[in-house]
Amino acid sequence: MAYEGMGYSKAKIQMLEFKEKRTRRKYIEKTVVTVKRYDYDYPKVDYLKYYRVVRYWVKYKYGLNESQFEMIQYLYTKKLFTRHQFRLYANIFSWNSVLFAEMKKAGWIVIWSANKLDKQLIYTLSPAARRMMVSVYSKLAGEEDFSLDEKKNPAFNRSRYSHKVMALAMVAINKENKERRDREKKKVNKVVTVIQSESQHPPGS
Repeated sequence: MAYEGMGYSKAKIQMLEFKEKRTRRKYIEKTVVTVKRYDYDYPKVDYLKYYRVVRYWVKYKYGLNESQFEMIQYLYTKKLFTRHQFRLYANIFSWNSVLFAEMKKAGWIVIWSANKLDKQLIYTLSPAARRMMVSVYSKLAGEEDFSLDEKKNPAFNRSRYSHKVMALAMVAINKENKERRDREKKKVNKVVTVIQSESQHPPGS
């Protein structure tokens, strides 16, 4: 017992142990309540966790401003669209009457076909825009690391303070992704080992 050898009487020791247990129980109950209070369902893939870093990478990798990038996000799942549909969504951005022309000239938007009924052109995102969005989603899902080569990733150029802090964030994200992949790999290897063991030594053999 923790209080033996301290010169306390048996009754005193019992009283101290009772107080200690009561304090420990209150702490545990308080901890459980706190956990329940802040516990909620997490998404399977937290796409928004590092969105700011990915958006920064897009800006310097592809030279897209915020409006252009957000328009590509909208058009990515829309697949086909008219110029009128483009303008409807562009209305929520800061006024830019040449946004469509800029993106078409830069090669982010291409003509898909002409609608023979009303003779209006149908547009779609270019292969380059779609490849960029695949990379964006892969990075947001933690499936693709950031390149730490300044030539391949201009955002990793640490010549400015903003680049330096983002470069550190990219290194940290890559490390986090690697650690998660290692954990998942260990889980898979453990399951494979169990399956192999059961196949070699079936129950009742």
